[in-house]
Amino acid sequence: MAEQTPLSRDTLTGLHKILAVECHDQILAYNEVKGRNHDNPAASVEQGAAVRACYHKTYTKVAKACKNALDSYGECMKDTAGRFQKCRAAQQALRECYWNAK
Repeated sequence: MAEQTPLSRDTLTGLHKILAVECHDQILAYNEVKGRNHDNPAASVEQGAAVRACYHKTYTKVAKACKNALDSYGECMKDTAGRFQKCRAAQQALRECYWNAK
């Protein structure tokens, strides 16, 4: 798998509900393996990679379908120094854009 640029905390926060739905199966598999092997982090490396790949795939779909909404959310987070509560309207617009584009 090619190396992917990590998604920022702000991006992950803005997309968390979308990611939770779109990557549900991968997250569930990761948590299941991690829970059974809490003393062995290496046991869940493959599942963790699957979660990251799903996040990036979903981010790419969001960026393609909702570029303006994603940019507006990013600008809001930048302008408010990451104060999430001040960007809830932009976050909701991003979510609505994505769900309507599906």
